[in-house]
Amino acid sequence: MHRQQRLAGAFRLFAHAGFAQGLAGHITARDPEWTDHFWVNPLGRHFSRIRVSDLLLVNRDGEIVIGDGPVNQAARDPRRDS
Repeated sequence: MHRQQRLAGAFRLFAHAGFAQGLAGHITARDPEWTDHFWVNPLGRHFSRIRVSDLLLVNRDGEIVIGDGPVNQAARDPRRDS
């Protein structure tokens, strides 16, 4: 939960600083327990409105494991293709 709280806070800080990328940007954080999974914001939610409950846990293929909502496929792990 600590990682998700920090990530949600980072989204709001980025928005406050003017770094929100409309509705398509993303920030990810690797999960500390499932190191091949990461937390990401749902596609279409402005950075200033991200809450912990909005975050999605996705695997390296970009499949949602926890959460509900569209995920930006640009946020998937690029190493999955290697």
